[in-house]
Amino acid sequence: MKKIAESVLALVSKDLNTIKSGMCMQSGEIEIYPASVHKIGDAAVMMGRNSEERFLLVVAYSEKTIPAGFAGEKLAIADGGAALVGKLDSTNAAALRQHFPWCAPRSLRNVKTTVGCGDRLGLATSGHVAAAVKFQVSPVIAQQSMRELSMTNRTFRSVVDDTVFGVFKSDYQLGWGADGDHLKTIPDIDVALEAGMPMITLDLSEVMNAAAGDWEESKVDAAFAEMCGDFRKRIADEYFDKEFVIGESSVKIDAATARRCAVMYTAALEFAVKVYNHLKSKRGDEFDLEISIDETDKKLSRLDSPETVAQIREAIEKTGVPILTMCLSGHRKYPLGSHSKETRERSLYIMSKAVDLAAAVGIRIIQLAGYDVYYEKGDGTTLRLFEENLEKAVRMAAKKGVLLGFETMETPFLDTVKKGMVHVNRVNSPYLGMYPDIGNLKNAAVLYGHDVTTDLKAGKGHTFASHLKETKPGLYRDMLFGQADGHTEYDRCLD
Repeated sequence: MKKIAESVLALVSKDLNTIKSGMCMQSGEIEIYPASVHKIGDAAVMMGRNSEERFLLVVAYSEKTIPAGFAGEKLAIADGGAALVGKLDSTNAAALRQHFPWCAPRSLRNVKTTVGCGDRLGLATSGHVAAAVKFQVSPVIAQQSMRELSMTNRTFRSVVDDTVFGVFKSDYQLGWGADGDHLKTIPDIDVALEAGMPMITLDLSEVMNAAAGDWEESKVDAAFAEMCGDFRKRIADEYFDKEFVIGESSVKIDAATARRCAVMYTAALEFAVKVYNHLKSKRGDEFDLEISIDETDKKLSRLDSPETVAQIREAIEKTGVPILTMCLSGHRKYPLGSHSKETRERSLYIMSKAVDLAAAVGIRIIQLAGYDVYYEKGDGTTLRLFEENLEKAVRMAAKKGVLLGFETMETPFLDTVKKGMVHVNRVNSPYLGMYPDIGNLKNAAVLYGHDVTTDLKAGKGHTFASHLKETKPGLYRDMLFGQADGHTEYDRCLD
């Protein structure tokens, strides 16, 4: 480190190109990222790495001339010079944003093309900015939801800071965005704003009336009639049987559709306006607002459909291919352990319909997601409620001769067979067992430092089936079987 710092000191009064071309970029295991070398007056700031970690290096003529804000271990060098070796932490990220404003995220509302990069672990910024430069797009690099923060044990501040260092390392000065993703409440939005995220993706799924999309027209009309008279008049005047030209296309909205849309979306749009005004009060015009609608009940409605049962049975008979297992994902949105009584009741209703469907079409095993809660914060109460409702679910399944098997998940609540067996043993029913995801199990084995086959053996005599999937550390889905960087141990787990 000293050799590199002294080579910089000898050139620090020169222009940046001279410093880069003349300094020592590598000494032993220590290597400087060339694109990260920058000047602040007569001081130089850069990033590097050694065999164990990455670091920030600041070199100046003396301690007094080290730019303000940086923190780290001081290193004395020749000719009275000073160097600072700092960690990639929030203090030094703030200093980079102070001295190099392009390191901070900004609103991208005035750029032509943006792209969300979706880096949930903060490891891919260099690749993302290289692609952005090549294709002339502005990247939204830092993206994270509250659920993903919990899963990855990060904060909005650490998400932004990690990207700051990646942007600085790559000398990307064209502007980048940071997105507080799929946020549903103003308090959550404020946490993202305080961390410097100028973009908010607002998830309206919990404030829209999605169920109205499947209502009979008479029920929609009754709900519309209960709305404010002035509002109904405006909807009628502006939308009933009106045609809207969009580019070379046109859309005509009849009165019935307008009424249904009003019933479905009015509350959601009113909340969106509230959020917009809140963002404007916090950031002026320097923000981006995206609206999303996630996880409506459209798929869940198939559990209650005689037509679905008939179609499945007909397909089984025609093809001769039985359907023996079913994955029930509805408990992610409606978990058994939710703090909300209404959500728990919905969860048990979904469970009963899933059991009825399984019995009707010959499904033997329902794979249960191993969550007490998913979008909420788990605690002792959610565990207790989960245990109570799990027993109810098992009784439902037992009456119809259907087995329930826990899938091992990506969250700490139930990410190993050993954890699942705690609940299996407690309930003590032949109708509850394990249906482990061996890809997820491998990630848990790496996380906790145990052997994946040892964990599998914890479910001996209680494992109904296994879910085969490719994973790698920190990534639990969206991979191909046999992908080169995957690490699922298929042979050992199936042996």
